[in-house]
Amino acid sequence: MKRWLSWRFLVPFAALYLGVHIASIVWSGSHAVRATYIFQLLAPWIAFLACCYNVGLSSSRTRFYWGLLAVALFLWCTGMSLAAWDDLIRPDASDAVAGYSDIAYYLYGLPVLLAVASPTREERRSLFIWLDAAQAIVTAILVYVTFFSVVPFMRLQDDPVPVTVVAQADNIENIFLACGATLRLFTLTDQGERRHYFRILAGFLWIYAIFAGLYNHLFIVLGDRMGVYNALSVVPFLFLSIALVIPFQNEENVVPIHLEDRPVSLFIENASPVFYTIALFLLAIVQIRHHFHLGVGTLALALVIYAIRAITLQGRYMRSERSLREARNWLQSISLQDGLTGISNRRHFDDTLQSEWNRGIRTKQPLSLLLLDIDHFKILNDTYGHLAGDRCLVEIAAALRELVPRSGDLLARYGGEEFAVILTSTDSAGAQLLADRIRIAISRLNIAESNAALRTVTLSAGVATVRWPSHKTSPQQLIDEADRALYTAKRNGRNRVEIFSEIIVPVAKV
Repeated sequence: MKRWLSWRFLVPFAALYLGVHIASIVWSGSHAVRATYIFQLLAPWIAFLACCYNVGLSSSRTRFYWGLLAVALFLWCTGMSLAAWDDLIRPDASDAVAGYSDIAYYLYGLPVLLAVASPTREERRSLFIWLDAAQAIVTAILVYVTFFSVVPFMRLQDDPVPVTVVAQADNIENIFLACGATLRLFTLTDQGERRHYFRILAGFLWIYAIFAGLYNHLFIVLGDRMGVYNALSVVPFLFLSIALVIPFQNEENVVPIHLEDRPVSLFIENASPVFYTIALFLLAIVQIRHHFHLGVGTLALALVIYAIRAITLQGRYMRSERSLREARNWLQSISLQDGLTGISNRRHFDDTLQSEWNRGIRTKQPLSLLLLDIDHFKILNDTYGHLAGDRCLVEIAAALRELVPRSGDLLARYGGEEFAVILTSTDSAGAQLLADRIRIAISRLNIAESNAALRTVTLSAGVATVRWPSHKTSPQQLIDEADRALYTAKRNGRNRVEIFSEIIVPVAKV
């Protein structure tokens, strides 16, 4: 079945359809009107059914757009049916002025304009759809007033405009819609269903604008309702029918381009929802001259709708900004946090040490650093497994958090089984006192497993203090001094505190 749904087989059928249509006009003689309307009605109805078929097959991303095109085709088919009624049932009806069929032809552009003006972003608010629906209703009323020079449902004598004016307005509408669809196609940066939709829509609208403009010109110049040129009206719908029944194949291995990389596309994407409001605004300006109150009221409505849309979009933008700011803060916080213990990580430690070093240069306050290492942690890991080692790290981190209560100090996991504490405005004696308090508290936790050789978990600590930081020294020197003190504590038997000045703090009784 798919083999037949290709340009190779469908184009000859379309050409045959067009040829039979032309032949029926030439050979039918006095019955040419009846013969041509069969083809003029059949082609758009086939396109309408093909569009409805695409509505059922399309995903939620494009179903809204295919539905709008189906509504547009239905309005066009309605206009053609009304024209056939006038020509076949009421042959005495005047062709020199606008009729109800012309309104249907013109209104077919409203759902197309809505498709062009609707945002292609995933998030589409129902409020905007209701606003656009209100604009469509008002636009339809203005079109009626423009064609008949009277407000509908008012008991006044209508005064239809000449068909030449209708033809010119129809040509302007067709070109406007074709340009709008082309601009929307230009903004799409992927090769998905929406690009496929706007590619078909833009192609159909340009073909329709060309052939409808040629048809209107010949109709006005020749002044005859019947001729071979009537076959021109079916060409756009034959193209659309073929394009709609050919299966869509998504283009793979195509890297999408972000709108931010194409400023013009970004501008069109953001400005497209205003297309409908602009069209309504222009129609209202035309009506002010003859129907002042209707025109002014429509202008006010267009401004109100634009204001509601702008306020809603601004509110959404502010909420998005707040959400992004909160997400950024959350990501920043977890990027500075150790995943296992919940305390600060090495990156946060490095940033804070550099910041406190710079602050110490300005304030001339001492800065101390503690490096803490769990004794025999590898034996604990090898004996009881990594899960037990992780539990040990979590419990020690929780205890250290309680032992380092000052908000200006920083407790961090330095790496593996090592922890670090930055003590601001703390001299060597204060740092040594806190380090010994930590060592004693950890040894009393009794968090080791049942192995008699590891009845308790202990810490070794290295302390380094700088009387006040200066530009002649660096934070790395403070780290190196604390690391050498820690190495000395390990070498001298563990479970002890050493300071860089080689003052040894004896092991306290616990």
